[in-house]
Amino acid sequence: MKHLMGLAVLLMTFSTWAQSFPPSVVYLLEPAYPKELVRLGIVGDVRVKMLVNLDGTVADPVILYSSHPEFAGATLKVVREWRFSPWALGAGRPEQVEVIAPVLFSDDSSSNTIKPLSAIDLEASTCRQLNTDIENHMRRKVDIPLAQLGLFSKTRYQLISGLVAQRYSSEELAIALFDLSQATGSIVRTCQRTTSRRFVEKLPESVQALLARAVSVKAPTESPPI
Repeated sequence: MKHLMGLAVLLMTFSTWAQSFPPSVVYLLEPAYPKELVRLGIVGDVRVKMLVNLDGTVADPVILYSSHPEFAGATLKVVREWRFSPWALGAGRPEQVEVIAPVLFSDDSSSNTIKPLSAIDLEASTCRQLNTDIENHMRRKVDIPLAQLGLFSKTRYQLISGLVAQRYSSEELAIALFDLSQATGSIVRTCQRTTSRRFVEKLPESVQALLARAVSVKAPTESPPI
């Protein structure tokens, strides 16, 4: 079985110079997919912040968010080995550029039943999509936490994207993520009764409020497997 790590290379930075001339990726060492999470069919979402030196090397990586601690560990073990295109000082170019990269872990063996996050339209999704997701996992006889289902993963992804885009505070995000976690079971039960209703309408008010503020933040296009 082949496991693919989809790395989105739409790199966001806080440097004015880097926004106009971002360093391009030269070499990416793929993180190892945690074996137990593969067995459970759990996909992963990590946001890693790093400094890129003018010679293209990476320094001071920090995990901003990870959907599971093991995905964070896998990313940290390899990110210092990544390389970006070097640049020369001058014309206002800095010695370091701050970069935030999303890293998506997915299992290609389940590609027929599990959509990548970039393919999920959260605003248009209904409870029927959530029920179908659950049925697909039941047919595959894979027991995963409800919070790892596609629509819930995409919801967390959008919430984290809003934080990275500085649309709200980390405190507001923490409350929304807690409320989402607490409400996951009841959302599933409600969606089983009202299949045609929009999924986002079933989310806690705190989550809906932040999603509205992060509405222009989209999941990145996934790169070809590396």
